[in-house]
Amino acid sequence: ASNSAITRRLPHPAAVIGVMWHPTRDSVLATACQDAAVRLFSFAGVPAGAAPQPQLVLSGHDMRVFNIAFHPLCPDILASGSDDRSIRVWNCNPMHQGPRELRKLSGHMAYVRGLMWHAELPFVLFSGSWDATIRVWDVASQRCLHVANEHHADVYGLAMHPLRPFFLVSSSRDTTLRFWIFEDLVRPLVVQSVVQPWRLAEMLGESLDDILAVLSAPADSASVTHRKLYGRGSREL
Repeated sequence: ASNSAITRRLPHPAAVIGVMWHPTRDSVLATACQDAAVRLFSFAGVPAGAAPQPQLVLSGHDMRVFNIAFHPLCPDILASGSDDRSIRVWNCNPMHQGPRELRKLSGHMAYVRGLMWHAELPFVLFSGSWDATIRVWDVASQRCLHVANEHHADVYGLAMHPLRPFFLVSSSRDTTLRFWIFEDLVRPLVVQSVVQPWRLAEMLGESLDDILAVLSAPADSASVTHRKLYGRGSREL
């Protein structure tokens, strides 16, 4: 519509804090709400001007949901961060018949704010919090891999470089941006590619369906997730 006209309204029962379009399903939208729920809407087949009803309402958080992040590689996975200090990982496929909540990640000491999946390592998730930390999670095993403590106030924003997938920037209310290199996550793979370049193909994940299968299985905190690269950049390499 021209002149910034409003074309639709989606009413919620409380304040809407976060919103994100699905990266591959262009008619799907997710919202994070003050009522502690995540809602998924689909605009497919909805008449112009009409407001769709939620396809899904994901409940499990105990306080408001602040941020949401669709998985960049697995279209049926969504993460949410909340004032209850937890991160939940959900199966957001409306046709799914099993449990919706796949993982609960606990460890932050205050509200969860920034949230970002890694674009190449499908089981790695970054989170920022009011506790001034950034946590790196192995979602498959439900373990925290690393805690970065260099910020001095709330961490709200996390962004990955589009061409350097292990180069991260974070923003905070301490008035700074911090730049991070997380190459330790794949250092064994890098060493293997240098020493045995003919085995480079072994570093690549074979099927995106494997991601959903791993996250749908029970978490084993004692296991070490075998890290393979699934993103577009590694395949171009």
